[in-house]
Amino acid sequence: MTRVMRNCVAGLAIASFFAVVTVAVPAQSAEPAQESKLSALVTQLHTGLLEIMKEAEALGFDGRSDKIGPVVEKTFDLRVIAAKTIGIAKWQQWTAPQKDQYEAAITRFLIASYADQFNGYSGQSFEIASVEDAPQADTFIVKTRLVNPSKDTVNLNYLVGNRDNSLGIIDIFYDGVSEVARRRGEFARIYTVDGFEALLASIDEKIGHLSMPGAEPIPGTVPIKSDDS
Repeated sequence: MTRVMRNCVAGLAIASFFAVVTVAVPAQSAEPAQESKLSALVTQLHTGLLEIMKEAEALGFDGRSDKIGPVVEKTFDLRVIAAKTIGIAKWQQWTAPQKDQYEAAITRFLIASYADQFNGYSGQSFEIASVEDAPQADTFIVKTRLVNPSKDTVNLNYLVGNRDNSLGIIDIFYDGVSEVARRRGEFARIYTVDGFEALLASIDEKIGHLSMPGAEPIPGTVPIKSDDS
């Protein structure tokens, strides 16, 4: 199969993933075998986050990014997240190189966000509360909590998709707020007004801001920093 054909197949798979109609249904626990896989996926991410939190000072921002990067790439479906953060209609209009560039930018931004926010450790822990089927076919909700002894507990719920028989996180809800939806509103506006290159430049600018010691949070960022400052 040629690269062009592979890209077409991947594009159709992502489009069909979003084409499923979402309906309201009562929450149901995932099947035991699937629940175990979903818990292991999210635990892998949480373990990586705790590691960079505990070594935060020694690693610095770049070290935290380098360490959490491979974990993010293993636990997230970054292709779907890229499509969701710009909107599937715009995504389908892009060329294969544009999709690859944008996915790479979103990946860097997600990694930088984790390196910035999980920047210290003072006894925090993660707890998995439940694993449930989501209304959309082949999606699941893993409900977790970030327990911070010195601050309020943060509810972190992960939307996990099963695309091509591979599980991957496709959205995160911080106390009920969809990170993907927030970013889509911002990134889609930049793209519509200023174009593709300006969108990539804006994302890189945000990454640069996150890497600055003592930088103020990016407007709209959910305040879940792990330190006590």
